[in-house]
Amino acid sequence: MGVLAAEKLYEYTLQVTGVVEYGASFQAVVAGQSPPPPGGLRVDIAFEGPMIGRLSGRVVGVDYVTVRADGRIDLDIKAEITTDDGEKIAFAASGVGIPQPDLASSYSKPGPRVLLLV
Repeated sequence: MGVLAAEKLYEYTLQVTGVVEYGASFQAVVAGQSPPPPGGLRVDIAFEGPMIGRLSGRVVGVDYVTVRADGRIDLDIKAEITTDDGEKIAFAASGVGIPQPDLASSYSKPGPRVLLLV
């Protein structure tokens, strides 16, 4: 069986530029201070920031976060990457988040977050 090799293409530092909560407090739900609503909690987290690496430029987008009633956090990221030479790239990603008490408070405050993608 072969070994799958991975190479880091880029990393980006994100600045949260806006948070919209629908129906409940994201911070209270993720911190365990209140349960998610029966139909789940929706939060839109807008972000932007520079990218460096083999692919460099700027990314702008929104993470459409859903905290389900069972506590699972579903991520649905849509963004646009503008490369240093002006090309546009549509970016989409999805995944599952792990609840952490300081997660929501960190997203409600301005400041950079570094994400590494391979």
